[in-house]
This record gives sequence, C-alpha cells and structure tokens, in this order.
Amino acid sequence: MFATLESEARKKVGYLQVKTVAEGSNKDYDRTNDFYRGFGFKKLEIFLQLWNPQNPCQILIKKLE
Repeated sequence: MFATLESEARKKVGYLQVKTVAEGSNKDYDRTNDFYRGFGFKKLEIFLQLWNPQNPCQILIKKLE
C-alpha cells in the first residue's frame, strides 16, 4: 500500500510529510514514529505549541526519488 502511495505521489510532488506527536512525548506515538522511520521518513521540525504542550507536533518528511 505504501509503495502505491509513493508511486502516485511521485508524479506530482517531491516530498511526503506527516505530522505526529513528538518522539519521547508518548510511548504509543513512539511506535508511530518508528513506523514512519521504517519507511524512510526523517525528522524535520517540532512545534511545541501547535496542538498543546503535552502533545508537541513533530513533522517528518520523506524525499521521493
């Protein structure tokens, strides 16, 4: 499924971006971060106040080749 998403996205954009709770803030979301890193996503930025201080927003990106 993810390969299809990348293939289709590559036709229009150069990067994929996801937002999740920052790594280390919530053990359940740490698994989500591991999932995205497993597909090649890299940390870009953390917004401490976008959602709320207990759930800092982390942006992950992946360059499509």
